[in-house]
Amino acid sequence: MKVDEHLKMTGGGREVHEFLDQYYTKYGIDHRLILHHKLGIALVGKTFGHDAMAIAEAHIRSDWGGSLPEDFEDQKFYQLVWACDTKKFKEALALARSLFEGE
Repeated sequence: MKVDEHLKMTGGGREVHEFLDQYYTKYGIDHRLILHHKLGIALVGKTFGHDAMAIAEAHIRSDWGGSLPEDFEDQKFYQLVWACDTKKFKEALALARSLFEGE
């Protein structure tokens, strides 16, 4: 879903939607590994405040057909064999690991 579609759905929060999708250009669909999960929602809360977390959750659930991954290693959502580009998938996974190391 594009940012404008997310905005219509949530009624605002452009900065949250852009934050969640900031890696799309580089990683394509595999950008979801980085912030589209519960850890990403927590990071949105730290970055934009508690109220932004509901917008982030709605965005992620919309992208995942109502589901919400636990984290970037949730095998129900993220597996190398499903990647469109395995190199980009591995790079996105490494970035996610570095962002959430110790969480």
